[in-house]
Amino acid sequence: MDKIRSTVIAIAQLSAAIALGVVAYKSSVIASDIKASRRAVLFETMPKISLEELQRRVQAMPLQPDLLHGLIAHRVKQRDARVLDESERSAMQSLGWQSTVIQLDLYKDGLNRSDVNTVMTRIDGLLRRGKMTEELVNVLIEIEQVAPQTRRMLVDLLADKPNWRRDFLTAPEGFAGADAVAARASTLNMMFDQKLSIKREEVARIVNGLEVTGKLDQAEKLWRKFHHIPRPAPRPYDPNFNQLASTPLDSQHQTMAYEWRTGSGAGYSAEARQIGSESPVLNITWDGRAAPVFIRQRLISEPDRFEVSVDGVALDPGAMRRIAFVFYCGGRPIFHDLVSRKEGRFVYSANEPVTCANPEMRLVGMPQDSSNPLEIELTSIWLQSRGASRPNVERPPKPTPTK
Repeated sequence: MDKIRSTVIAIAQLSAAIALGVVAYKSSVIASDIKASRRAVLFETMPKISLEELQRRVQAMPLQPDLLHGLIAHRVKQRDARVLDESERSAMQSLGWQSTVIQLDLYKDGLNRSDVNTVMTRIDGLLRRGKMTEELVNVLIEIEQVAPQTRRMLVDLLADKPNWRRDFLTAPEGFAGADAVAARASTLNMMFDQKLSIKREEVARIVNGLEVTGKLDQAEKLWRKFHHIPRPAPRPYDPNFNQLASTPLDSQHQTMAYEWRTGSGAGYSAEARQIGSESPVLNITWDGRAAPVFIRQRLISEPDRFEVSVDGVALDPGAMRRIAFVFYCGGRPIFHDLVSRKEGRFVYSANEPVTCANPEMRLVGMPQDSSNPLEIELTSIWLQSRGASRPNVERPPKPTPTK
């Protein structure tokens, strides 16, 4: 709790920016008045009217929360206290829900009492009123990382679909390191376990963040939960490009590591398309220069010896020898560039096995001496294990050609 307290002490200082909007009482708090200590002191500055006048006005308007705040401020200041007493806390909780300043002081009171439930509840209350959204969301992100015991409470708040849910789950701040990504993965797993709805934009960057930091098992687990994929999963996922062809052409759409990710650049492109009820086609074009990556996917697999089978529309053997599949184990590429024909399909193999679990598979253009353009249309890519002890994933049905 001490780490949380030191992290969020700045929130107490933010009360300087909040105007009470009540003529009878306006705090003169400024940031320099707040002590930069680990103890978030309540009511740092006294209201500008007397205790007697406050008492009179509270009696006349007992439901006015800002007057209540001023009255309790005097009481706390007289006691030189860091926390509210039970009667003060009860009154503020009952009558202060419309007052940002009261919510902040209840939040600080909970912080000083190491009452995580109160801290989370008051942050939730402030965020629901649209107060200091960016700052408080960042506080929640910090709490999520340093206080794992609060994640269940956080998930319970998110289950109620508060107005700050999207701000929290898509906030770019606070996700510079592996610890933040791992903490958010834990939160998302709890949300999935409670069968809460989670959007792609909320989970994709966490799956990809886990993959980038080498936590492949955790990334796979989260990705499976999002898609409700049991074991075993197809290798590769979406072998006939159905999902890829239905992906919206939207810059906000985030593809995850265990799905097809297409590449495009100067002189090359890869695009999945579907016309009417016809089977999807992955269209690859290339001007023949360099060695581009057309499409890639992180696989769910154990170390094994693979064959990659490819089918398509009117595929030319010469053109198919200009592409290859590369499996990456760390930084070491294993080229599957030995091309053969089996049952009318093109099969790519290598002289050595893939020695790591969960490699990334890439479809690449092989460097050429010439710059002859290339265009091919693929209808499926699927993997078959050549290891005797490895069970084969069910072969996808051969799609109907579009031409």
